[in-house]
Amino acid sequence: MRGNLNEFINGLEKLRDYISGVKLQNELLASNLEKREHCEIHNLIEDIKEHHMKFRTKKVFEYNTIIISLYGFFERYLEEIIKGYLNELNTIIDDFSNLPNTISENHHDLSAQLLRNIELPKYQGVISKNEIIKNLYSCINNDEFNYKINLEAYTYHSSNFRHEEINRFFSNIGINNISHLVKQESMFKKYMNNNYPEINLSNTRDKIVFNKLDDLANRRNDVAHGSVGQILNLNLLLEYIDFLEVYGNALFNVLYDKVLSYEVKHNSVKLNSPIKIYDNKIIILELENIKIAVGDKIIAERNSNYPKYLYGNIKELQIDGESYQMISEEKSINIGMEINFKAKENQIFYLNK
Repeated sequence: MRGNLNEFINGLEKLRDYISGVKLQNELLASNLEKREHCEIHNLIEDIKEHHMKFRTKKVFEYNTIIISLYGFFERYLEEIIKGYLNELNTIIDDFSNLPNTISENHHDLSAQLLRNIELPKYQGVISKNEIIKNLYSCINNDEFNYKINLEAYTYHSSNFRHEEINRFFSNIGINNISHLVKQESMFKKYMNNNYPEINLSNTRDKIVFNKLDDLANRRNDVAHGSVGQILNLNLLLEYIDFLEVYGNALFNVLYDKVLSYEVKHNSVKLNSPIKIYDNKIIILELENIKIAVGDKIIAERNSNYPKYLYGNIKELQIDGESYQMISEEKSINIGMEINFKAKENQIFYLNK
């Protein structure tokens, strides 16, 4: 999942660089240059400026390129992050029947739909009919085989990604009203408060909050069908990129909070309540018959709806002031554990194995 987010952010950064280059080019071509004798560079730039003035559709071509690229990055990210989420659950949960009901119940029908759509370009070289059938069989006969979800089955969509379609898209994996969850995410709330203080997230309709998503989808449709209305200037396009970057990060954080809930349930050991916590990072607790090591993942369950979980790694382990790389004691023993996230005494701690 983290790789999906990084790929999306890298794409947005390249688009930012492209826009910055276009802006610099426009500034250069709009500037007045002193003519120097025998200056070929001056003549070349003057020729470019003349071409620039005659090529009046240049802004439209640049706009079309940016809109198609921006929407393409976003669409790919949504499809890849949902596959990444499902793959995480496939790894964490041993039994297909223990997957969230919506995922397991939709798997057969969505896989059948995938078989019907297998000739679409997006699936070429990604998955074959034989693989789809093999994966289906593994889910039905989970006692005999390690099951494998048909991840691509959950990526099909017939509409462009406006906010309502995004909600429907994620409802196929049991996450309802993903827009509401994104609005609760701290990075998204901070961005909206700083840039759109007039919008109160708690009582403003999603259509307004996520207007940029819907507008981008509409503009992508217009460009794809050769109809271009009012184009956005480069500064406004950069605002769209900023919004999508924050949205993409918020979406990742929301989904990973869900992943952590399954790690706690299926793949973690509950630790004893802390005896004491110092500076929100050093936890003193009693350990018994548990193997624990520096670098192990620790998950903290909070008394809140979102984020429900915090996570990090063990930076240091100590017994009586002496550091250890690993502790494995059958008898009860008090240890000190330094972690790299903010810990509180009202949290429940788990060791992810």
